[in-house]
Amino acid sequence: FPVTIGWGNETYDVLAHWLKKDKVYIDVGAWIGPTVLFAAQLSKKVYTFEPDPVAWRELHDNIRLNGYSNVVSINCALGFEDGILHMGSDNRLGESVTRVGHFNNDTAFDVACCSIDKFMGALGDEMNEVNFIKIDIEGGEIELVKSRVLQEAKIPMLLSVHPPMISDFANKVEGIISLAKKYNNCELVGSGNIHPDKLRSIRNYYTLS
Repeated sequence: FPVTIGWGNETYDVLAHWLKKDKVYIDVGAWIGPTVLFAAQLSKKVYTFEPDPVAWRELHDNIRLNGYSNVVSINCALGFEDGILHMGSDNRLGESVTRVGHFNNDTAFDVACCSIDKFMGALGDEMNEVNFIKIDIEGGEIELVKSRVLQEAKIPMLLSVHPPMISDFANKVEGIISLAKKYNNCELVGSGNIHPDKLRSIRNYYTLS
């Protein structure tokens, strides 16, 4: 299975390729729901995680207004371990760059973080139906890729990497490269296969499969 990195039309092309009517899709960092609404049409069930309270309310409303009953939207962060995260944005909440780390303190808030391994375990037999994951969490991917489930299950994913939002990226990126090397294919979205070592220098969306 592949790992893909990118945004825009290429992102929807990736989702259209992987999502199946009898499978489950997980969207980590759903924002207000553009990829969620698209995926809901192509998947048996969609689980979404969005910690930003403003974005999550818009996400929830968008799901309701479009009448999708197969989407579960969760207003929390999904990370490597359970806890509380201190997050914020550049100018205001809801603008898609909410993150841990450097942000405008006027936008700061605390939110629960759920362990991805614990969440996947709670799915029970449904975990076997998960066939694709999108991870776009503004630098939080560095911690999330430590997940035992992600390391072992090798579920195909669309992974967005955000070097400007990650302190000491040159060293921390090794965890992402290690994960990518467990897959058969690593693709730069819109450009085709690349070697995982290239993730040190090419900063974009990747698909792992």
